[in-house]
Amino acid sequence: MQLATLEAQRAHYAAVKNRLNAFPSARVVKRIVPANEPIVIPQPTPDAAPLPDPVSIVAQYECVVDTTTKGFKRKIKPSWEQFRRVLDAVAARHGLKPFEVLNPSRRQKFVIARFELCYELRKAHPNWSYSQIGRMLQRDHTSIMHGVYQWAEMNNLPIPSGE
Repeated sequence: MQLATLEAQRAHYAAVKNRLNAFPSARVVKRIVPANEPIVIPQPTPDAAPLPDPVSIVAQYECVVDTTTKGFKRKIKPSWEQFRRVLDAVAARHGLKPFEVLNPSRRQKFVIARFELCYELRKAHPNWSYSQIGRMLQRDHTSIMHGVYQWAEMNNLPIPSGE
């Protein structure tokens, strides 16, 4: 595909990047209402049972089927609270502060703590992908895989599998 100008190439690149980075979301049907027609918002009837909170429904399931992805399962985003709990526990076991575990230093005490953190996150949350864990630790998914394998090898532990 040959694009004529640099501006056209940049616009095409930005559109492709946005399309690839966007989560598939439910398709929105837009209806244009003429200016003179009032917008009617349906009101709930008093005798109807209240609807459950959608967040509590989604929290019960590890994966949600998204109808726009034709049956493929999309994993739920990891929660920062669960991540923080594991991070605090690992940092306390190594006598470090949480930010020291996450810093980019290659000193052995920080690296070993990061290996354990990767392993514990994967073990505690097998439905989280290596990429999702990597985004939380600001690292590549291959670094997370390396950390999991190294910690398992150092401590003769089984490698936790994803679901």
